Parts: sequence; structure tokens; C-alpha cells
Amino acid sequence: MPPSAGPPPLHSGGQRAHRAAQDGSATASLVLGILSIFFCWFCGLGAILGGIAVYFGITSKRRIDADDSLAGRELALGGLITGGIGLAFGILWVLYFFVAMLAGIVQ
Repeated sequence: MPPSAGPPPLHSGGQRAHRAAQDGSATASLVLGILSIFFCWFCGLGAILGGIAVYFGITSKRRIDADDSLAGRELALGGLITGGIGLAFGILWVLYFFVAMLAGIVQ
């Protein structure tokens, strides 16, 4: 019979090791940011997803900075960056489409 796992290890301060709670908005921000880059060419969907990712990234980063028990600051920052890129490319694609439509290139 294998031995039991036993209690979690102790830190030098005598406290048990525990993982900080992951902020779900940070994960959502990163996922939406990546999707916004992928869909930036699709009728403004990248701009919409990028805007939501930027919003989630900012609010999640502020929440994590205010509460030491939350983890995921890197995910929030990654979502903020990828969401910003997707937002910019999405807006540029929509502007290009409308300018091309006005110039008669796209019919």
C-alpha cells in the first residue's frame, strides 16, 4: 500500500502553502484577446472582442492589484495587450473596408 500524501509543506513562517485564487476575468481577457487577433478581419468582430478583452484586462488587473489573494496579473496584462492589438487591427480593417467601398474597389 502506498503511503498517504500527508499535509501540505510548511513555509519558513510556519504557514501552510496555498495557491492564490485565479481571477477568471484575467483568463477571459487573454482568451478574448487571442480570438480578437484571429477574427480581426471578420466584419469588425475582432474590434468587438478586442474591446471586451481590453475592458476585462483593465478591470481584472485593477482587482488583482488591490487584492493580494488573487493571481493572474500576467494573464490580465497579456489579454490587455492582445486585446489592444485585435482592437486596432479590427478598427483598421473596418476603416479599410468602408474606404474601399466608397472608392468602388469592393462591391
